[in-house]
Amino acid sequence: MTNRAQATRPGECGHWRRWTVILPGAIAGTAAIALGTLGMLGASFGLTSECTDFNEAAHACTALYLWLGAGFIGEWALVLATGGLLAIGLKRPTARRQVAISAWITCALAVAWYATDLYSGFHSYRH
Repeated sequence: MTNRAQATRPGECGHWRRWTVILPGAIAGTAAIALGTLGMLGASFGLTSECTDFNEAAHACTALYLWLGAGFIGEWALVLATGGLLAIGLKRPTARRQVAISAWITCALAVAWYATDLYSGFHSYRH
């Protein structure tokens, strides 16, 4: 066993392997990209169609549009955060544990942000 292999084991020298950062980072990035593009496209189409059918008044769907915009921006902010986490985790082996945990949390945040955004957008025009 080489010194490099010994130094990359979890628990020894505080270094984790590269895949422990790449896997959660890739999952979190993919989830945020998918929810930020296809998810928001589907949600926008469905919710705005229902909102305009439900409300005939002018500017009745403005709050919905603001929520959908916030959801899109929030998901792409999580994509950028995931990219930053991957860069830090791959560059600094001693920070891989914290980065891996943060990347898994970012994955959960992407799903939670999407669900919160849809719920809030739906209830913005359903008083």
